[in-house]
Amino acid sequence: MRLTLAALALSLSAAPALAQDLQFELINDSAITLANLFVSPVSVDEWGNDIMAGTMLAPGDSGLITVPGGLSVCVYDMRFVADNGNEVEQTADLCALTSFTLSSN
Repeated sequence: MRLTLAALALSLSAAPALAQDLQFELINDSAITLANLFVSPVSVDEWGNDIMAGTMLAPGDSGLITVPGGLSVCVYDMRFVADNGNEVEQTADLCALTSFTLSSN
């Protein structure tokens, strides 16, 4: 089942006013249900807003993620939070890919 995840807001202090949104497909190939996704440019020490906006992503599902104004920055830290509270952090160059797979370790 494919879910569409809408990003309502993300505070990025370095984003110019006319920056284009960055989009990628998030594939949940892990054993956890994702409840939250926070992204932040690697140069920023604080997390932005939850861009999953209350949508859950079950194991085996995928959805479109939008980072508003994200094309002004490419390398992001991502904090995935499961519905049970467990967290996983990863860094990726989101401009260089069209999909990102979160896998079980």
